[in-house]
Amino acid sequence: MQLIEKKKLNLDTDVRKCVPEFPETGHVITTRHLLCHQSEIPHYANGKIVPTVRKYDEADPFSQPVLALDKFNQSPLIFSPGKKVDYSPYAYILSAR
Repeated sequence: MQLIEKKKLNLDTDVRKCVPEFPETGHVITTRHLLCHQSEIPHYANGKIVPTVRKYDEADPFSQPVLALDKFNQSPLIFSPGKKVDYSPYAYILSAR
């Protein structure tokens, strides 16, 4: 919220402007969607999780937010963002970036 007050973050901007490493989904996902659990990014109990498969040079690559996206960034969305509330911890990983 401090970033919003300082005009450094707009809740309604496509997250891909802030995180270009996140792949195109065919839908605009905003920070508001992420924080309100309306991004429709699946998690282990409500949808198919498709990770990026690659080798990492680090022992713990997922401690870095951009690399942590690899755990779910190829997953199809459950619905169109903003249509339904469905908790996803992966949405918070994306918002952390």
